[in-house]
Amino acid sequence: MAVPHRLLCAAALTVAVAVPAAASDADLPAGPIHDRHELMEEIGANAKKIGDAMKSGARDQVAAPARAIRDAAAKVLPLFPEGSLHPKSRALDTIWKDWVGYEKSNKEFEDAAAALVVAAESGSAELPQAVKRMFDSCKSCHEAFRAPEE
Repeated sequence: MAVPHRLLCAAALTVAVAVPAAASDADLPAGPIHDRHELMEEIGANAKKIGDAMKSGARDQVAAPARAIRDAAAKVLPLFPEGSLHPKSRALDTIWKDWVGYEKSNKEFEDAAAALVVAAESGSAELPQAVKRMFDSCKSCHEAFRAPEE
């Protein structure tokens, strides 16, 4: 089943716009809160590259940012030590109240990012679906574990 182009664009825009946190680097304490902000900014920038590439039909430009996201996905969980909250962070305490759910959500993201790399590197016809799956995993986690932007 083909994924409508406008759906991919909407998903890419949702992720690229939603990923950056409200705080600037200067507002966050050194350590895991700052580091995860940086990591999420990196993921968001690469998600935007993927969305732009898909929108323009440059499917050959998806693999590199997909690999960067796959590699970043493996670094997420350690950056959320229990109780690492901050008024400028959008991380909800739901992360630690439902750590198993958070781990599951991150695993889905890791799997989706890995599948996207495979689809992008192989030139698979399934690339649009792989992009959508990864963006959907981002959105799902953000809806459950991240405060909305003010």
